[in-house]
Amino acid sequence: AADGGVNDCLAGVFSLENVEKLPPEGLGRIGTLPKDMTFGELARLSEKELNTRVRITGDANARIHRLAMIGGGGAEELFDAKSAGADAYITGEMKHHLAIQAVNVIEAGHYETERIVLPRLIERLQREANDVQYRLTLSESPCLRGI
Repeated sequence: AADGGVNDCLAGVFSLENVEKLPPEGLGRIGTLPKDMTFGELARLSEKELNTRVRITGDANARIHRLAMIGGGGAEELFDAKSAGADAYITGEMKHHLAIQAVNVIEAGHYETERIVLPRLIERLQREANDVQYRLTLSESPCLRGI
């Protein structure tokens, strides 16, 4: 829920506009895509930007304008996203019986949807303790694209 944290970074990966905290708890984020796309296109973009394979539940041809997300385990916020008018929802992990009750869910991996905050965290740590040098491991470097 932190400003500038995981979910703000995740919203940044998808260049969301008019980003708001997902009601009622403010854990996730919801906003509009800069350009509408199909759910299938969004799934492919998710794989590219998060450097992972995704699982989807929904209509690949559905038009997506408003996108909600929560990094890590966001199954419980699914219906909050739906109530807030999201056309699609991205989270790290989702129980199957919940995903089939919703429309257009992308399950992109718990770790994969949270690691995107690491570059921002390193920047902050570097500012606070300049005498220590921080860097991501080589296995993390693909997630630096676009961040």
